Amino acid sequence: MGLKKDYDLERDKKNVRELEIEIKDMSGYEVVSLLKKEGLIRSELFSKIYVKLNKTNMQAGLYELNSGMSAFKIFEIIESGKVTTKYNVSITFNEGLTVPEYARIISNNTNNKFEDIIKVFEDREYAKELIKQYWFLDESILDKKVYYPLEGYLFPNTYTFVNKDVDVKTIIRTLLNEFDKQITPYKDKIEKRGFTLREVVIHASIAEAESLPGDRSNIVSVNMNRIKSFTSLGSDETAYYGFKQFEKTIGLTIEQFNDCSNPYNTRCTSKMGLPIGPINSPGLDALKNTIEYKETDYMWYAADCHCKTYFAKTEYEMNSKINDLRNKNLWCEISQ
Repeated sequence: MGLKKDYDLERDKKNVRELEIEIKDMSGYEVVSLLKKEGLIRSELFSKIYVKLNKTNMQAGLYELNSGMSAFKIFEIIESGKVTTKYNVSITFNEGLTVPEYARIISNNTNNKFEDIIKVFEDREYAKELIKQYWFLDESILDKKVYYPLEGYLFPNTYTFVNKDVDVKTIIRTLLNEFDKQITPYKDKIEKRGFTLREVVIHASIAEAESLPGDRSNIVSVNMNRIKSFTSLGSDETAYYGFKQFEKTIGLTIEQFNDCSNPYNTRCTSKMGLPIGPINSPGLDALKNTIEYKETDYMWYAADCHCKTYFAKTEYEMNSKINDLRNKNLWCEISQ
């Protein structure tokens, strides 16, 4: 009889016990040991074999299980993340948020303090541990000039956690697991386009910040054309991030825009190529539009006060469009 069929066998319906099981930041084998301890599975050995063969990804959370379920059904529930809503807290992270914004949301929805959360995000020793566990993280995230090693990889979505006492590292691993789930299907496409995963995330983060859905492929095309022609990207958003104006509550000065010493600032005319790291955690739309971007002849883009993006092949064409927007009161100055 096949292994899956063995796990699909109905358990003894007599004396069924209802249990609430909390899965924390645990490996598959640790989850199996916990389930065995609680009497929810019969064979720890075969369960570990199943987990290894199926590369089962256990989602953290509080689950309502019972001893009448087959082991296969239990693993299916935990892998799907179908947690009980009885005690759980739901947290939503929107696309394009920075690490400090993530930290603020976590502190507002859990019992973790903002300052403690930021320390975890800045912890390079912790980041080293994560590099060993996730294929999409590499040594480049440890660069001392990078503000937050995990910036860019915290996949935006709505997540459910056990309660407000949830550990920050459990939250981080949950977000990284979701990034893994979302980006892995594009692994071959990324390699065929000649990108590194790091480059994809950086490009996508700029496209996420600079434009609305529908314009992002062209944004990536402009940036690729500028890199090829040894022209600075000229992205305002990278400058804001570079000077830690994450929520852009105030404008930047001309001096700040022209500061070439900041490794994130691509507004500086002598700063070529991509910034040192991502400037937010982009959503799937921005990631897909980066991986699948269509080549154009565009070299310039600008957005009006309503966030509509305009593209141009020459500087003259772009300046003409900007003057037209000014005349229509649709151009918003961002510096002060």
